[in-house]
Amino acid sequence: GEVVSQGVAIGNPLGYDFSLTAGIVSATDRSLQSPNGSIISNGIQTDAAINSGNSGGPLIDSSGAVIGINEQIASTTGSNSGLGFAVPINTAVKVMEQLKSGGTVKYAWLGVQGQTLTEDIARALKIDAKQGVLVAQVVDNSPADKAGLRGGSRQQTIQGQVYLTGGDVILSIDGTRLTSMEQLARIIGQHRPSDSVLLRVLSGSAAKEVRITLA
Repeated sequence: GEVVSQGVAIGNPLGYDFSLTAGIVSATDRSLQSPNGSIISNGIQTDAAINSGNSGGPLIDSSGAVIGINEQIASTTGSNSGLGFAVPINTAVKVMEQLKSGGTVKYAWLGVQGQTLTEDIARALKIDAKQGVLVAQVVDNSPADKAGLRGGSRQQTIQGQVYLTGGDVILSIDGTRLTSMEQLARIIGQHRPSDSVLLRVLSGSAAKEVRITLA
């Protein structure tokens, strides 16, 4: 296939100063998991070698623009295996601006743990929805909890994947149909605390609209 972009990582990997590694950008829509378990959307995947010492450094494109901050690798050995990931620079800039202005970073929060619901999985689980986000758990006293969203109550295994069923299904947010949990997290991440969102939710066999103020 066509190479979309080149990625260059700069740093001190494994203690070797002034090292530069180069590779291609394979994807720009990967979901990364932060240390506290939250999802970072639009992560950049590259095969530029990233190891301890250049993670945390810049990922640069062929024109010299910083496009991301190298953040993690996927590896079974703990060393680089050609699967490196970077936080997109737009996210990093947003965080930097908040730190400069107030010293803290605030993210919008809905308060659900969800699972992607495809048409095939919905059919197997006997859920009357083509796609959406299956609400597995709702955090106590979260905006979702206060709005009455319900989490799952029983486990079902489909194709080796465990689903927590019996809860609500989020079909859309502000009119945008949802196709994955990652998409929902990305949309919530684009909001600010105190923003209001309109969810269309399948609860049992009935669809309803729920307006929620994010925390």
